Amino acid sequence: MLSVRNLFKAYETRSGEPAGGAFDVSFEVARGELFTLLGPSGCGKTTTLRSIAGLETPGSGVIELDGAPLFDGASQVSVPMYERDIGMVFQSYAIWPHMSVFENAAYPLRVQRRNRPSREEVEKRIMRVLEMVGLSKYRARSATQLSGGQQQRLALARALAREPKLLLLDEPLSNLDAQLREQMRAELKRIQSEWGVTTVYVTHDQAEAMAISDRIAVLNQGRLMQVGSAEEIYERPTSEFVAGFIGRTNLFTGKLAAASVDGGYGVVESAIGPVRCWFHTAAPSGAAVKFVTRPENVECVRMGIGHENTFEGKVVSRVYLGDIAEYAIRVGEMDVLVRAHPSVALSPGDATPVYFPADRTIAICE
Repeated sequence: MLSVRNLFKAYETRSGEPAGGAFDVSFEVARGELFTLLGPSGCGKTTTLRSIAGLETPGSGVIELDGAPLFDGASQVSVPMYERDIGMVFQSYAIWPHMSVFENAAYPLRVQRRNRPSREEVEKRIMRVLEMVGLSKYRARSATQLSGGQQQRLALARALAREPKLLLLDEPLSNLDAQLREQMRAELKRIQSEWGVTTVYVTHDQAEAMAISDRIAVLNQGRLMQVGSAEEIYERPTSEFVAGFIGRTNLFTGKLAAASVDGGYGVVESAIGPVRCWFHTAAPSGAAVKFVTRPENVECVRMGIGHENTFEGKVVSRVYLGDIAEYAIRVGEMDVLVRAHPSVALSPGDATPVYFPADRTIAICE
């Protein structure tokens, strides 16, 4: 449905110094998919979204929607924002304060230039979207009398009213409190799935992205780092940045003992000993390698010393967090973060074997 290829948009300060942007960003979004652009502030995710919407003009690249070009730098095609079949929800919601809930949602239909629907069609379509977002009983209420969560739903209803081919959401939950944000992300996913609209979602919240996305694109400093499902991004990071940005992890360095192959295993000589790891890409013997493993994947009671990827450790600290216990376990001169069920009865000073499952110990060759 959406294709973005080699998108380039750079910003500069008044003095001519680089000020961020999006650099050679490429991805595709399937019909009906909820695709999330995830990254820290200044990574280029909103620049990319605004370029798709037509609010920014890229320097180069291609953006196509359902096979039709919205922007093509080489052929100088740039479809105006109001002619792109796109709905957008902004971070601020941008609700009209002098209009009712119904009129806010109906506004895009009343002002569209082509194929403007009849009064009866407007009534039918708006009540459908208000019913979908749970606001039909508030149709006559002033928009200023809605709660934050209700205003967010109204902004979504207004974006869906035109039945766009593509829906763009720019951090729509960031203004809500934590509890309401969790409720609304589930509602957003439900509405998007029921409506079947192709959606590009922007957020800096890793948990939010993992909870609602079909696929995630992680960006950093204007560049696309990795694209995949939440599970792929979390369990198989391809860079140190992705491993560190998505959740917590243990990071180690070492040298590859023998050449590895794509999607295979290799042994890395490290400060804690030889560790067998999974390699996303091939690497030559002797290459400098970093490898990561998530705290919940490290085991401290599975098997004894002498088995592969098993090392003697000593508990430094234990923190009880209710559903889990979090340990710092010293292996050699390094502290390894381990998350285990509270029933694992270890105390500071206890010796324990520490096991790194090879299929969840991921080598990174950058």
